[in-house]
Amino acid sequence: MNPINVTLPVTVVKGKGRGKKMGIPTLNFAIPKTLKLPHGVYAGWLIAGKYKYQAAIHFGPRPQFNETDPSLEAYLLQNAIIPQNTELQLTFSAFIRNVQKFPSVSEMLKRIAVDVKEINKILLQL
Repeated sequence: MNPINVTLPVTVVKGKGRGKKMGIPTLNFAIPKTLKLPHGVYAGWLIAGKYKYQAAIHFGPRPQFNETDPSLEAYLLQNAIIPQNTELQLTFSAFIRNVQKFPSVSEMLKRIAVDVKEINKILLQL
């Protein structure tokens, strides 16, 4: 584990809906200009007002879908209802792995399941 502690304000933007269709709905964010971390998958937290949710965070391109522009999205490990106009912050707590392209979407989903288990363990230790 490579612990870090970077917290940034984030704004939700409309995504393409792919995560929801694959059973891993994500919140998509505008990329803050102050985000200077390397592209990758991170363990972290979404802070919404007084609530804090464990998150698997992806920052970077989406090579699985041939998209080279970076994106920022978070899959929350708990169910959450976030009211509109809630101020949000995203905390990056640990680097998990680099962004990669998988042989298939099925292989990508298997790896995401492994990532989520690892992220849950890491965040329980922090």
